[in-house]
Amino acid sequence: MKLSEEVKRYIRDTEFTPIATAGKEGVHLVSTWGGYGRDGYLFIVDDEHVAWPASEYFKTEENIKAGSQVQLLVALREEHNGYRIEGRATFLSQGEVFQRIKRRFAWARAAVLLEVQKYEKLLAEESAAGYLASHPEVRTPSGSAIWPE
Repeated sequence: MKLSEEVKRYIRDTEFTPIATAGKEGVHLVSTWGGYGRDGYLFIVDDEHVAWPASEYFKTEENIKAGSQVQLLVALREEHNGYRIEGRATFLSQGEVFQRIKRRFAWARAAVLLEVQKYEKLLAEESAAGYLASHPEVRTPSGSAIWPE
């Protein structure tokens, strides 16, 4: 599925990306740092593929080889919204995608290449806009994660 410009912007600017697969033991959740807009690890290869480096991810790789789909989340706090992206992934240890990842991340044992099959926005625009309008503090970093009094 072709990535829209908005989804590409979320991928580029997200800070942290949870990645989920499923296997015999249930859901397996890992993560990577966000898009390259924040010196991250998540890259848009072309209009239908996203890649990131893999150091470990052994269980993720096992699940993918057994047929698991991959889901990842990209979000922007300042917009109070994000996208769930789903597709089929492959672990690559050779080829151009792997070589480009390896040049930037010498520690990478592989590149994970995700073929995007679908994506969906996490919140309706009205929900996100309404929340932001009623919670202006979300747009401003609040400092430490201490319970409000």
